[in-house]
Formats: sequence, C-alpha cells, structure tokens
Amino acid sequence: MRLLLARIDRYLLGQIWRSVLMVWLILTLLYSSLQLIGQLRDMAGDYQVLDTLWYSLLTTPGRAYQTFPFAALAGVLIAVGRLAAQEELIVMRMAGCSRLRMLKTTLIAIAGMLLMAIVLGEWSGGELMSKARNFRIGKITGQVSLADPSGLWLRDGGNIVHVLRPLMIGQQATDFYEFRVFSADQGRLCEWVEARRAEHQPGRWMMEDVMHINICTDPPQKSYHQQLYWPSAVDTSLLANAALRPSILGTRDLLAYVEYLDSNDLDSYRYRNAYHRRLFYAPILLLLVWLALPLVTGPVRQLSRGRRLALGLSAGLGMYILQQLSESVGAVYRWHPVFGIALPLAIGVFIGVGLYRKTI
Repeated sequence: MRLLLARIDRYLLGQIWRSVLMVWLILTLLYSSLQLIGQLRDMAGDYQVLDTLWYSLLTTPGRAYQTFPFAALAGVLIAVGRLAAQEELIVMRMAGCSRLRMLKTTLIAIAGMLLMAIVLGEWSGGELMSKARNFRIGKITGQVSLADPSGLWLRDGGNIVHVLRPLMIGQQATDFYEFRVFSADQGRLCEWVEARRAEHQPGRWMMEDVMHINICTDPPQKSYHQQLYWPSAVDTSLLANAALRPSILGTRDLLAYVEYLDSNDLDSYRYRNAYHRRLFYAPILLLLVWLALPLVTGPVRQLSRGRRLALGLSAGLGMYILQQLSESVGAVYRWHPVFGIALPLAIGVFIGVGLYRKTI
C-alpha cells in the first residue's frame, strides 16, 4: 500500500509540475512580448531593435518572478481539474489516497518550484533590473548611465552626476539622496557640489543642504547653501526610470534602503511595504493554491470541469485582489505593512478551513 501511495504521489507531482511549467512559460512569454512591443514603440536615439531585445532578455527573470503566482494557481487547477475530469482522482481515493494527502503532495510540488521563483526574484531584483534600466537610459539619452553598489553615475552635459540613493517617493516622483555633481573645465576637475537631497526640475537640479567647492578660483572657495540650483540637460521624464523602484529590488537591498531611510528620518513606507511583500511571497502563494484546491477536488458530479476551474481561479484571484486592496488601504492609513498583508491571509485561512470541512 505504501508503495502504491508513493507512486500516486510521484504521478501527481509530475502532473502538477508539467502543468505549472507550461502555464508559467506561456505567461512569461506573453508578458515579455507585450513589454517588448511597448519598448519597440519607445525606440529613440541609439535605442534600436536589438537593444530592445537585450533589454527584454535582461528583464525576463523579473517577469517570471511576477507571473509565477498566477502560473502556480492556474497550473495546479488545470492539472487537478484534468485528473478530476478523467476520474483519476476517484481512482486515487479508492487506492487509499485521501484528499489531505493530495493537498500535501500539491503543496510540496508548488513549494519546490517556489524556491526557483524566489531565486529568480532575488537575482533579477537588484542586479539584472538595474543593468537593464541603466542600459536603456544610456541608449536613449546617449549619456553614460551606470549603476553598481556605488550608486548611479550619469553624464549631464559637461558634468558628471553621482547619486548614491535614487529613491521612489510616489508613483512617478523621484528623489535623489547623497547627490554629487562634478564639473570639469578643459579636462580638469574644477568644482563639485555635494547635497543631501536633489530633485530634478525642467532644465535644472534643485539641491538642498549643499556644499559647493570651486578649486579653479584663486584662492579655492568653499560655500554652504540651504538650497542651490544647477543647470541640467537631462530629460526629467527619463529620470523616473533611474530610481530604484521597490518592486524591482531584492530583499537585502530593500532592507538596506529601509534602514537608511529610517536612520535619516525619511519616509520608508513604500520600501518597507515592498520588503514585507517579499517576505510574505511564499505564504500568499501557498494560500492561493490551498484556497482554490477544494473547489476542484470536491464531489465530481456537482460541477463541470470548466466551472470548477473558473471557481478555483476566481477564489484565488479574489484573494489576490483582497491582498492588493488591503495593502492600498494600509498605505493610505499608514498601517504597519505586516497588518495589511496578514489580514487577508487570516481571512483566507478562515474561508479555506470552511471549504475543507465541506469537501474533506
């Protein structure tokens, strides 16, 4: 009997893995294709067709991380729904495999693939997305744009701009912290500016808490300004892509930014919320699958395969929408991010327990 159940487990694992991988591949390719079309429409300067393909390739792992929850949900429902339609679930039950064992095997299958998705997300979250973002900016503007652990370097006309902390403060607004401008005259460094914070406005930088050093004068001059304006040739709309958006950062990078913002009495809510969303990525995904599965594994005579699949997807997507709504309301009222994420999880567990009591 144990040998038979082990074979059933392996068979169920194989069905789920194949189905999830197929859906994951399709969704990632579809998402990447739509993004590629958008990039082709935005071609400018030296940013041409081959460059858009390279940009799409660099950002594909990040898109795979984003699409995995939907792929896992749909793939599991398709695989288990197909087994139910072919009455293989009935055979498994008659062989002694309970619904709880099927659930356990399903969650183990998803957990294995979940590790792969998390690795992709962490790898693409910091390194690849930064390379892709700055490659695109550099090609479009024709200006040097490099990002590494030392921050963002950007050529702005005859000046070199260095930003250690390019941060998103809204949907499109960007703030630049620990900001420096280096200006040269006939190939020799002449003056530089260091500012605690800078904001880019049309045709200029607006800097706060500024130290200005000019070594081309005799004697060299050093001055401090509460606010200083500096001319700029950079397109303001493009700089929105230069910020390190919370959604593209890995867990360690997000934690580092939260600590930096908190230590400087700055608003860290967006980065803190993204950090906790990363931490709860696995529980949310497993809950989506766990919540939708009893709608497929229930008594087979009551609903058709198509209706079961639709109900399962609706339950999972409804839970996802509730999660997003809770986070948005939490952002408005400044709830702690854990509360905004944990509340829908608790509701989902409560609903799931009720469903399993009826089907198991």
